[in-house]
Amino acid sequence: MSEILDYAMRLHIFPFTALLVLMILFWLSVIIGAADVTLFDFDLDVDVDADVGLDGDLNADSQPGFFRSIADFLNLAEVPFMVIVTFFVLFSWAGLVYVESLVNSSGGSFIQWISYLPILFGALIVSKYLSSPFGKIVKVLNNNPEDQDKAVGNMGVLLQNTDEEHGRASIETKSAPIEILCYTENEQINKGERILVLSWNEGRRKYLVTKYS
Repeated sequence: MSEILDYAMRLHIFPFTALLVLMILFWLSVIIGAADVTLFDFDLDVDVDADVGLDGDLNADSQPGFFRSIADFLNLAEVPFMVIVTFFVLFSWAGLVYVESLVNSSGGSFIQWISYLPILFGALIVSKYLSSPFGKIVKVLNNNPEDQDKAVGNMGVLLQNTDEEHGRASIETKSAPIEILCYTENEQINKGERILVLSWNEGRRKYLVTKYS
């Protein structure tokens, strides 16, 4: 145990040790209801808009920006940001500590840094695939039968640019607004525009929406 603590406190591992502690505190706050798992979710389309602003000839639909491509790769439209970050921090920390114990128990600086990037890259790939099932869980939690009845036929506002693949919207109901995952058919609707919820797609577990004018 003391050896693991020694490895965890080394300079190149300590940032992930600190992040791991923060992740534990975050999930404890989620368990007791003090925080929501989607607390740090953000708009995935800002980068696309920025790219279009830099070059008027770019098409936002066909040439998404760098950060949007990364977000699509990590399934951030489907999986909460903090789920992926937690997996990444956990596997990065574990990988760094494990490799440190095998090849660098003496603490040589050269070996520390040469192993850094491969371990982080491997942790990112593992996090992508292990976090994917959580997207399905979140869909089920965010789209329960009661919400289906409340959402269909109601209007709302898009929380991010929405196309035929994915999007998010806040829907007005008689009780309180609800947040849904949604998609469109043959149209691109921008963040902030008003939409009408047409139907619930059981296979995709998303709502079909259209622009409301």
